[in-house]
Amino acid sequence: MKTFGQFVHQLNEGRGLFAGHHVGDDIVFLEGPHKGKGSWNLVSHDVVSNIHSAVEEYTSKGYSIASEWHGPGKEVTDSADVEGAKKGRIIVLNGSPNLLVVIYSGNSFGGTSPKRFGFRYAASSESLDLKPQALGIQDREYSMDQLANTVIPAIYERDDLDGALKGYLELLLEYYWNNEMPKIKAEIKDEYSDMLSSFPMGQIKKNYGEIIGPFAILNSKSKLFKDMKLNSRTKILFPMRGNEPLVDFYLVKGGQKIPFSAKSGKSTTNTVKPGDINNLLAENPTAARKWGDSIELKVLMDLNENTGVNGPMVAAFNLKKSVKEFKKISKEMLDDWLANSANKGKTWKYKAALHEEYAKAIGLRPTSRNKPTFGEILYYTEVAICNQTKGRGILEYADFFNDVVGGAVNYINLLDIGKDGMPKWHTSEGGSPKVTMRTKNGTTRIAADKLGLQIIS
Repeated sequence: MKTFGQFVHQLNEGRGLFAGHHVGDDIVFLEGPHKGKGSWNLVSHDVVSNIHSAVEEYTSKGYSIASEWHGPGKEVTDSADVEGAKKGRIIVLNGSPNLLVVIYSGNSFGGTSPKRFGFRYAASSESLDLKPQALGIQDREYSMDQLANTVIPAIYERDDLDGALKGYLELLLEYYWNNEMPKIKAEIKDEYSDMLSSFPMGQIKKNYGEIIGPFAILNSKSKLFKDMKLNSRTKILFPMRGNEPLVDFYLVKGGQKIPFSAKSGKSTTNTVKPGDINNLLAENPTAARKWGDSIELKVLMDLNENTGVNGPMVAAFNLKKSVKEFKKISKEMLDDWLANSANKGKTWKYKAALHEEYAKAIGLRPTSRNKPTFGEILYYTEVAICNQTKGRGILEYADFFNDVVGGAVNYINLLDIGKDGMPKWHTSEGGSPKVTMRTKNGTTRIAADKLGLQIIS
């Protein structure tokens, strides 16, 4: 049985609310006033000990309550239904408007169908592919005018976009392109204010932000960009070959390519995989020499050179001298794990003599009736490794990351699109982000993804 604290910790590590889904996925409502009005981005889903205060805190920030539930399959019909509730879950959905799904009681609802709560995960067609490749952009340098004159016609040629949405996307780009912000803001207010709530703002932020990011930078008053001496003659380049996992676009000035990452929300939902890092190290001998004997690189090598099932356990075993949670991994336990992991634990059997002390060390509570599963041990091992990249942990990836990519990537973050339809950007002044490790797996979603580095600006 997991304690309340362990369960909250599990959620914060990126565990999906429903089997196979995670923070960063997109939500479509099946019923109610938000049905057919685009998608919302799943930002977080936390169990809280004081549910009423938490709800008030979100609603004071402008969030609307999309759905309320009280126990399995029972919707709230009267305020008296939840007056005595102390614990509950809050599902935070960003879009326009920002929404909450509130579940009163302490039930986890882990692995249940999202249909129970009146929504489902968006299909790819509903997720509106607005990335550079889908808007006619090629692997070449563009001036601002050339890029705008490529993107805007591509938008109007799309049959899957509503006519009003096409006009709004054009104005978002023109907001920065022609530097006529007051005029464009007034035009959006006059023509689209009644429609903004129906637009899929989560998808616009997530995908289209990469397109308007360069325009926003070139019109930014940020000291970071002023010091770069960027101007209207600066060219824009989108890497299209998929071999530059850290960069969304470059600004090219005097032949120099300045790398940028554009994202939405507090942190990117994507991770940089160990294989990506190894490829970058192969191209950067200086960084390879500096970090060749580091514990940070050894962990990444263990993850990269083994399967997603074996890598975390091998890395944990090799950290046993430095991390107290891993001291209980014996060589016999590791051998047993490696011998039984090929089918992701389907024939694996919990052996108390081998696994119990380690299971306790990583936060599980084994009993004769409640034996940890293969997926739980693997997931809690991943969480324990991730925790070593945070706070007082022994793995420090910020300097490693910046050295490996040959200098800091500059981050521009589309935090929100306001109720007026205008984008709100944040820049990473100095370009030095926080870097932690993240798992996208869960106790029942076994090693579909390898651990990776997550960039937080």
